[in-house]
Amino acid sequence: MRGIDFFLLLTLPILASCTSPQVTYTPPPPVAFTAAVTITSTAATQPTATVTPIPHVMKPPSWGDKNEAIAHDTVETESFERRSVTDGDSFRLNLYERPFTAQKMDYLPFIDIKDFIMTSEANWYITRIILAGMDDSKFIHGSYGAEFDLNVDGRAEFLVFVENPGLDWTTERVRVYLDGDGDVGGAQSGSDETYSGNGFETLLFDSGRGNDPDLAWAKFENGDYPIVDIAIKRAFFQAYSKFMWSVIASELPIEPARFYLNDSFTEESAGSPDKGSDYYPPQKIAAFDNTCRIPVGFQASGREPLGCTGGEGKSVKWTPGDIDWCETFGCPQ
Repeated sequence: MRGIDFFLLLTLPILASCTSPQVTYTPPPPVAFTAAVTITSTAATQPTATVTPIPHVMKPPSWGDKNEAIAHDTVETESFERRSVTDGDSFRLNLYERPFTAQKMDYLPFIDIKDFIMTSEANWYITRIILAGMDDSKFIHGSYGAEFDLNVDGRAEFLVFVENPGLDWTTERVRVYLDGDGDVGGAQSGSDETYSGNGFETLLFDSGRGNDPDLAWAKFENGDYPIVDIAIKRAFFQAYSKFMWSVIASELPIEPARFYLNDSFTEESAGSPDKGSDYYPPQKIAAFDNTCRIPVGFQASGREPLGCTGGEGKSVKWTPGDIDWCETFGCPQ
């Protein structure tokens, strides 16, 4: 299981052990949500058209006033010279500890997740990703984000990420995707022999364009341990106040349609960062780090699928389309 020392600060209860009673989860009633507005180019008829700035009404605070959760991820700062990873990487579970380049295994500290934290306040959930270091230019580059499992079944419904975040809160390069038809990950959390799904197929928000121009923001703070903050409006979650979440870092652009990488590559083609593996070194899946999941709004039992406190090591089987999230959130036809 990936390294996790503690989480849930202040008023939050300590996670129960694997012997604690199973949390009973009752999904809230359906709510309506509209997908992002389609932007049509007018370049052919108005080649000199001026882009109108997107008006913003609400901007996130620098940090929330309530601590929801904190967890620690495996880091390679003291072992990267060995060019081998022995903990935190499982192709079977789509769990990766690969802050390294393909083949050569050169270390990428700006992709190595150190800690992940969530705070909240009246209007926002704020996710913080703390990284192990900077790139050669003393900055960071790549895509950073989080996925949210609203009904705690191991299959995420929402994916939010930012590409190359700036030094102040902005909606630029921030996107939010929905898996409306519930097929992300295929039939199980493990690798599927054949996968024909479309992953996170519905773009709800793109750089301020969508039903709510203030839905999601991101910013970056430089330092010895760089920070990426991503803020999402609480109203977006509607009645879903109990969920699991995890974070990601990738040097390469994220492909929402095939986000669960063990359904897109074979283990052999993906390679492995572990020198003890027959598939060493990493090949198709490299320069990528993600985490196990932790809860918000409830005390974990230790049996939550892909959770950090026991459920992480279990492969979960799903029924494709078990919940029609497009019907729930009102995706356009």
